[in-house]
Amino acid sequence: MLDLANFLKLIKELDMFAIWRPGPYICAEWDLGGFPSWMLRDPHMKLRTNYKPYMDAADKYYAKMVEIAAPFQFTNGGPIIMVQIENEYRSIGNTKDKNALEYVQFLKDSITKHGVKELLFMCNHHHIPGVLQSINFGQGGYKSHFDDLKKSQPNRPLFVSEYWSGWFDVWGGNHHRVNPSIFANEFDEILKMNGSANFYLFHGGTNFGFMNGGEGQGGKYHYKALITSYDFFAPISEDGSYTDFYNKLKHVIDNFHGNPKTKTIPLPPVAPKMNYGSIKVTETLPLSEILNHVTPIESDVPLQMELINLNGKNYGQNFGFILYRTTISKAKSLKLNMHDRAQIFVNNKMVTLIEEGGKDITVNLDNNLFTHENDNILDILVENLGRFKFGGLGERKGINGNVYVDEQIHKKWKIFPLEFKEEFVNKLKTANWKPYSMETPAIYRAVLDISDSPKDTFLKFDKNWNKGVTFINGFNVGRYYHVGPQTALYIPSPLLKTGKNDIYMFELHSASDHIEFDNKPHLG
Repeated sequence: MLDLANFLKLIKELDMFAIWRPGPYICAEWDLGGFPSWMLRDPHMKLRTNYKPYMDAADKYYAKMVEIAAPFQFTNGGPIIMVQIENEYRSIGNTKDKNALEYVQFLKDSITKHGVKELLFMCNHHHIPGVLQSINFGQGGYKSHFDDLKKSQPNRPLFVSEYWSGWFDVWGGNHHRVNPSIFANEFDEILKMNGSANFYLFHGGTNFGFMNGGEGQGGKYHYKALITSYDFFAPISEDGSYTDFYNKLKHVIDNFHGNPKTKTIPLPPVAPKMNYGSIKVTETLPLSEILNHVTPIESDVPLQMELINLNGKNYGQNFGFILYRTTISKAKSLKLNMHDRAQIFVNNKMVTLIEEGGKDITVNLDNNLFTHENDNILDILVENLGRFKFGGLGERKGINGNVYVDEQIHKKWKIFPLEFKEEFVNKLKTANWKPYSMETPAIYRAVLDISDSPKDTFLKFDKNWNKGVTFINGFNVGRYYHVGPQTALYIPSPLLKTGKNDIYMFELHSASDHIEFDNKPHLG
């Protein structure tokens, strides 16, 4: 899935061109805007700036990426005709700031030094000599956007590097749509103005695993996590289906070129979708048993994900969940601050759920929770919902700072990193599973038996499933959450196999004794 060279090779074989946008910041509503979270191990890290450790990392990144992509440049007979530097830098930078100008100039110098020869461009940001400016926008206002572009760089091509065909969705929000007829008419006007447009997106996608980012604002912690689907209301949907939107855009392009031949080219067939029906949930793996397969890290204080030391290799935790465990005497209150969502347990009973991260929270403790005067088990399970898509905000996940028990700093913790990597998930097959029973948090197992060649499908959750993550044959297909708008996960056929398929749901709150496979999406 991450083989860049093979992807570019395929583009060439299909006689297509490529616009390559390597970042290093890409946004794309991706976790931390595409940056690796290990960069946050530096307590002084300033992403997307001229902070030297960041620039050194960016330079190494460009060196490796260009090494892979350079043979596929147009000047070398390959498909890459344009290369974008950074992405929407004006979103966080002052356009006249000297340090910001130094930063983007450094990126240009670095990527050319390492061997990029094609046309360079940047979108929505500073003007750098020798770099084409482009602009990103959606439905409406294209004339004013092009007027601005003409003023800033007269007599140069009008290029929309992201022409937004829709928008991303967040949990608890609505599914975004645009008006396909209005959008297609505006696209027609852009072509008549001799403008060029790169659709974002033309084909919808999926935030598999824990790769979704979060939407947030600078200055205060205002956070909303993206859903698993990245369908985006694109002309070709997440599952590869043609839409009415697609047909309207095709009509515009056919008429613009005046080439009747394009109208007769048959469309490739759409992959069939299968309704596999209701599947029984047969087994439960409680959190206590899951933790038996995780080596805890001992620490005086709770550490953020990125700052723990995994396997003694000076490497932190990237994604998933992190559980902090300690023992406490009878107490009246806890105080903590964390990113992003926490469940607090005393002696395996959930005390409260905290969904508003980034601020100090006080939790009152009922005396009935305590079964002993001392040595009561306190568990704090924190979910990393996805880092801000604006990499410059760079927040770390897990508990921030100390936990206070009755206003006193509490020390001596065991930290359990729950990354749920594929190898770990597959090893759980031999764990001590129990017959199905409601016991959350826990992993619930179902088996989908397929007798013929697997087909694309959608895993649908009824109202009894609350919030969690799903794994198909060990592969993390993403999060589900009852608040919607998405209530079914897209399962591409290559994730399935003929025969028995293991379906795991790591559910945090409440489960059902069945799951359902449908032949259509449910995006709200």
